[in-house]
Amino acid sequence: MKQKKSAPKVSLAQRRKLLQSLRNNAEQGARSQNSDRYKIVADTSLLVSGLFWSGAENKVLKHLVLNHEFIVSQYIVDELIDFSSSVYPKISRKHKKEIEQFFDSFLIDTADSEEFGKINIRDVADEPIVKFALDNSAVIVSSDTDFIEYPDAEPVILSPQEYQELFMK
Repeated sequence: MKQKKSAPKVSLAQRRKLLQSLRNNAEQGARSQNSDRYKIVADTSLLVSGLFWSGAENKVLKHLVLNHEFIVSQYIVDELIDFSSSVYPKISRKHKKEIEQFFDSFLIDTADSEEFGKINIRDVADEPIVKFALDNSAVIVSSDTDFIEYPDAEPVILSPQEYQELFMK
């Protein structure tokens, strides 16, 4: 099976410029009522690292939940539960329910889309997350290289390190 080649990554300077344009243009909807708050989607890799281990991802996850409008789709919650169940097979229904209840306040309904297959990302399993971010004018924070190497300028996709540089310094 032939793997897609990565397109050139959008530079941090370009991402800063995009974030500045989002900050200056409320019509794009990427910000909420507070001018320094963005809608941010954390992908499953960041959630797993941030929830199950301490470290940079944990700090980033805490910061974005406290300082931005953190949003998730049911797809992301399901992916997190599936991962948790595969790593911790004895995870109980009660714990799965607790995960769902925790993310319920951040959950935004998504519509089924015909767009899948049209998004230029290496891992097709990530398409629903990109589509969700585009539909909600949100920034994605991810430690997954498929996201980090995403070639398009929108949505803005940041690594945890880039997030720290832009928001935590």
